[in-house]
Amino acid sequence: MLNIQNLSYKTGNFALKHLNLKIQDGSYAILLGPSGSGKSLLLDVLAGIRRQGKGNILLDKKNISHAPIHHRAIGVVFQEASLFPHMTVESNIAYAIKGKLRKSELKNKVRQTAQDMEIEQLLERYPKSLSGGEKQRVALARTLIRKPKILLLDEPLSSIDTQLKSQLRKLLKNIHKTGQTILHVTHDFEDAVSLAEDIAVMQNGEIIQRGSASEVFNEPANQFIADLTQTRNFFKVSIPESEKEMKEGIINERLRICFLSNKEKNEGRIIIPPDQIIVSEAAIDSSARNQFKGEIINVSKITLGYEIIVNIGIPLVVHITEESFNKLHLEKTKKIWLQFKASSVKFY
Repeated sequence: MLNIQNLSYKTGNFALKHLNLKIQDGSYAILLGPSGSGKSLLLDVLAGIRRQGKGNILLDKKNISHAPIHHRAIGVVFQEASLFPHMTVESNIAYAIKGKLRKSELKNKVRQTAQDMEIEQLLERYPKSLSGGEKQRVALARTLIRKPKILLLDEPLSSIDTQLKSQLRKLLKNIHKTGQTILHVTHDFEDAVSLAEDIAVMQNGEIIQRGSASEVFNEPANQFIADLTQTRNFFKVSIPESEKEMKEGIINERLRICFLSNKEKNEGRIIIPPDQIIVSEAAIDSSARNQFKGEIINVSKITLGYEIIVNIGIPLVVHITEESFNKLHLEKTKKIWLQFKASSVKFY
């Protein structure tokens, strides 16, 4: 287990501030945050590229805070593969353990690692002839051949073509399935959705939320995290006193949303799932406690249909199938009705 305890590091006007984080053995953890939040700086400190000012880094209960890079049992793959241009792929992979095995054993180990990374056919080629995705596979092979206890990934997919990202995400999943512990730094929401078991969100050198992927995506702690994780319809509400399970939250002091909760709170936040909202051209007789008339202010195509934004006094995002979109002839400025059940609204 990697255990980061009260870690601080200052460089220029930026600082990592009293970070505490545990990465369990065998987990796939994502460190999510925008550029400049301190994610890559933290990886440099963990790897020993930079020495932290305060705090401790424990790996399997051993304090490695001041250990040199080559004694940390940590592997790092950066955004740029940084391969040796004058060496073949085979030599690049072998470099990490050269001199530690007999020549025949080294060759077999390199070939096996290349097979695992699906690059065996590239062993005799040089880096300049490789695609971005192939270079990252070689970099992964060069790192993993050392059998690190934890693999640190610094934006490994950000320079890869979109069509190749899904292949590399699948490869990373397969690496994780072998039992490899991974800490993956990214600003890409899709990477987090596709890969993460645990997520830590960073902002301005601090970890501002930590939890399982479902907790962070479904219960963002604040608006910054909601925006970062692309959580839709995340609103702050005030709640008049009520002992009933059916609550009425007030948004912007005027719009009232009904939801269910047995918590006695006078304020909180709600999420209205975009796929739980029903669209109609006229008001309909429905058991839904929330019914609003609004105007479409934006339309965009998404993977499984369309996303429309409807102004009902607040901008409400709605996901709708392509069939329903075409049937209702939806377009900007059209007036429509929205309905959603109180039970579909999530309150935090």
